[in-house]
Amino acid sequence: MNRTENVIQGTIQPDGTLVLDEPTNLPAGRVTVVLRPKDDQNREHAEGHDFFDAVEAIWARQNARGHRVRSPEEIEHQRSQIRAELETGLQAAIRLQEECRQGSLREDSDQSSP
Repeated sequence: MNRTENVIQGTIQPDGTLVLDEPTNLPAGRVTVVLRPKDDQNREHAEGHDFFDAVEAIWARQNARGHRVRSPEEIEHQRSQIRAELETGLQAAIRLQEECRQGSLREDSDQSSP
């Protein structure tokens, strides 16, 4: 299922020619063209198309609009940053809780002293 496809919007002219809204990134050569009226785009999912076809269509639309998939290294870097931020916040909360506890203990000892 390694299909190269490109989903691009376009307009059919009165003379029957098709004008694409943007250039395709497919190599020159013969292609298969599937035409679907714009208001009928979501019908394919209602008719029970294969899951993998739906996923490939999503990927094709993402590629057409320039979406770039993050690398595993980029994902792990972001996860590390989030973990570090969470750890910093947790440590700050622990320090604040300890300061409050110490302040409460001092107040209790001050009140119990004659």
